[in-house]
Amino acid sequence: MTGFWRDFLTGLTDLLFPPSVRCAVCGRETAHPTLAFCPTCLSRLPFLTPPLCSRCGRLLRLATRREICPECERERLFFSRARAVCLYDGPARAYLQEVKIRRSLVLARALAGLLARYAREESGLFRAYAVIVPVPLHRERETERGFNQAAVMATAVGEALRRPVLDGILIRTRPTEAQRRLDRRERRENVQGAFRVTMPAALAGRRILLLDDILTTGYTASECARAMLRAGAVEIGVLTLTNGSLEENWSTGGENR
Repeated sequence: MTGFWRDFLTGLTDLLFPPSVRCAVCGRETAHPTLAFCPTCLSRLPFLTPPLCSRCGRLLRLATRREICPECERERLFFSRARAVCLYDGPARAYLQEVKIRRSLVLARALAGLLARYAREESGLFRAYAVIVPVPLHRERETERGFNQAAVMATAVGEALRRPVLDGILIRTRPTEAQRRLDRRERRENVQGAFRVTMPAALAGRRILLLDDILTTGYTASECARAMLRAGAVEIGVLTLTNGSLEENWSTGGENR
């Protein structure tokens, strides 16, 4: 049998009897082959719902009249706005730890598919961005892990939005500590000046969508944005799989009236 007919018959068989797709978390067959999650594991994710900060996309207290959270009012960040799919809590936190600590590329790709679906469904939020850039790992950490989860997610989102992904145009110039181990002041200092654009002409005059797995304080995304703005980009938006909730966004003190 020739290669053509073998491929043809294989394709026909897949159409008539689709191969089972197993959940990237629990291994059970899933009813959502495009997401690679079973309904149970998918339903455990803490998806973000309004009210959200119009700038950073973090959760706001239900009774608030604010549109921008206190953090965004106080902090000087270099990206224009950020959006995320899930709260960095519970299963979402556990799934990302599985990706980073146990180096699960299968789960990284499943999470990338989830992010890509969100980007496709909310494409109006991202239409203005011409190029997608993943937040880079330092080369030593990427070699150790075997992949950069932000780049995996950027590739999936690029396909969903039909936008080019420029992986490698933004580099991390030195190793940095994991942000989760540091306090707020240390987090800012940890990433300050840690990123550089290798080909400024590719970004000049363009709006860039920065991709990462998590946004907490926003300092990493802001430093990446600052490097790209210095290289000539006109605006930086941020899309992440998760973001962290800030307790002060839930307090009643200092509310606008």
